[in-house]
Formats: sequence, C-alpha cells, structure tokens
Amino acid sequence: MPRNAIDDCVSKGILAEFFKRRRNEVTKVIMIDMTFEAREKLIREEERAEGREEGLEQGLEQGRIKALAQMLSRGGTEEDLKRFHDATDEEIVQAKAMSGKC
Repeated sequence: MPRNAIDDCVSKGILAEFFKRRRNEVTKVIMIDMTFEAREKLIREEERAEGREEGLEQGLEQGRIKALAQMLSRGGTEEDLKRFHDATDEEIVQAKAMSGKC
C-alpha cells in the first residue's frame, strides 16, 4: 500500500525527487505507523471485550441477587435459597438487603 501511494505521488510530480531518494525510508515509516495503528486498534478491541465480559458477569450477579430477593419476599427462607439455589451467605445478605428483610 505505501508503495502505491509513493508511486502515485512520483507519477503526479508530488515531491517526486524526495520520494525517489527516500522511498525506502518513507515506506518503513509508513509501515511502522500502520503497524502501530493496527496494534492500538487490537488493544482497544481486547479492552472492549474484557469490559463487556465484566459487565455481563456483574449483570448476572445482580440478576441472581434480585431473583433471590424476590424469593425471600415471596416467603422463601434462607435454607431454601441455600439448598435449592446454592446461595452463599454473602448472596443471602445482599438479597435480604434488597428485599428489605434484614
């Protein structure tokens, strides 16, 4: 790609002498810049994916706590939550706080 742009400039007389003398140097600089941009894009994509994953996990945790709170508000007991839903003590504390059954 850089070579096409350089050839295009030379054929149109845009900095032709400069590009003829420094073609390799300019090509290397362009390739380094393109590589850097591609690397930065990849890093941003990876960070976005991590953020989505963390958000999903948090959403699932919040949904579970909300479901446990609803079960408590409908007459479920702590033992029911532990036995049938494998709720941890921490989840039960959070569910109680959410349901108002402290």
